[in-house]
Amino acid sequence: MIVISYTKNSIQLSGHAGQAQKGKDIVCAGVSAIFFGSLTWFKAKDIRLNYNKKTNAVKLELVNKTKTNQSYIALIVKQLKPMAYDFKKYIKLSKGK
Repeated sequence: MIVISYTKNSIQLSGHAGQAQKGKDIVCAGVSAIFFGSLTWFKAKDIRLNYNKKTNAVKLELVNKTKTNQSYIALIVKQLKPMAYDFKKYIKLSKGK
């Protein structure tokens, strides 16, 4: 299962959907496309991106917490919500504190 947690200043993804075999998992591909495609919206100096190989988690944190950058995170979440709804068995999306 892909676990996604977000706040107005960060978003973290971990896990693997397990919807299909490696290379054919449309859920993982969709989530990855939304998340990694959205990174181009941010200026490199405005974010901190961390990948934990041990837990297979990636976290985007805002360094520059502007309304524009916060709206980008909100837009990522808005794009992920329909996937989380349609693929409840494979994605858990929750708002953090």
